[in-house]
Amino acid sequence: ALLSKVEAPHFASRAITSYGPSLFVSFGAGGGGPHVDSGATHFWQLVHAGAKEYRVAAADDWPRLFADETAWTKAFFRDPRCSGIVGAVPTSCDDGFGASPVDFFDDAAVAATTARRLWSGVVGPGDAIFVPADAPHQVRNAPAPTVAVSMNYVDATN
Repeated sequence: ALLSKVEAPHFASRAITSYGPSLFVSFGAGGGGPHVDSGATHFWQLVHAGAKEYRVAAADDWPRLFADETAWTKAFFRDPRCSGIVGAVPTSCDDGFGASPVDFFDDAAVAATTARRLWSGVVGPGDAIFVPADAPHQVRNAPAPTVAVSMNYVDATN
């Protein structure tokens, strides 16, 4: 029913499948950490009130946005000795699993990586943003209340 009240951007009409819409409501200048949306989906977001500041990187820069290659590997691949797969987990086992990339809003941290492209922009009331599949991104909300609707989808370009 929510989607019937929202006019989806024209590029979303190509969707083969989608999930959402999702409603985002923020009452403060918060945001999430850097991430890539699951399922290799594209997504769009339409801001109705307030504003969101986006930082979006090229998909092939994702491993470069970690402090080093070891941190990128640890983010996704667990040391089997620390997972319990091969017996009891040693008490001193810290494999760094779940390591995070640098904060995209920390310009010095991003500059210290080998990432080559990072787009920055503000999406305000009536504006929509498209983030392609596998593009790492991070979002901060304006201090004022922010309301936005988004949808992830797959089309022939995924």
